[in-house]
Amino acid sequence: MVQRRISRGRPRRKQAAIPETTAVASPLNGSSIMTRPIIEQVSSPSFEQVQRRAYELFVARGATHGSDWADWFAAEQELIKAPAAAQ
Repeated sequence: MVQRRISRGRPRRKQAAIPETTAVASPLNGSSIMTRPIIEQVSSPSFEQVQRRAYELFVARGATHGSDWADWFAAEQELIKAPAAAQ
């Protein structure tokens, strides 16, 4: 009787960890290192805020139907970028 070797499948690759910060040279003297966050904290607007802004865009376009997705995504982008512009 011939024994078969049982394969466990391919070994899975480990995913690389995403760093929270990155090292950048300090603009003061160029020799020291400081860290700054890669991913900025972005607050997401509420459903109602996006809904209200999308409706405003719909009305501003002349209340013509067929671009509801475009209005929704444009409203989301405006609301996400608005707090960043205020800083």
